Amino acid sequence: MSSLYFIYIVPALTFLFLLNKVSDFDIWTHLSLGRYIYENLSLFPTLKEPLLYPLNDQPLQLQSWLFALVVYVVHLFMGVNGLIFFNALIGALAALFLYK
Repeated sequence: MSSLYFIYIVPALTFLFLLNKVSDFDIWTHLSLGRYIYENLSLFPTLKEPLLYPLNDQPLQLQSWLFALVVYVVHLFMGVNGLIFFNALIGALAALFLYK
């Protein structure tokens, strides 16, 4: 019976712990790349790096294109609070699957 409580308590505490403001500045780069993919409907563009000045002459490499697209769509429909909620929800689901 006590393990049943932990199935609900661990994800709930993880969710509450992850409900905090966006403090990682890298998220804005992901949002910009996600916006580019969403607006141009192109996963692998053939252009130079448009966002980071030190890599200005390098070809654009999108290793995290799916994450950038998902984050942009969440931000598009729900804003910054949606990003916070999405982060907490993914963390709670991960805690639930890891606990089981």
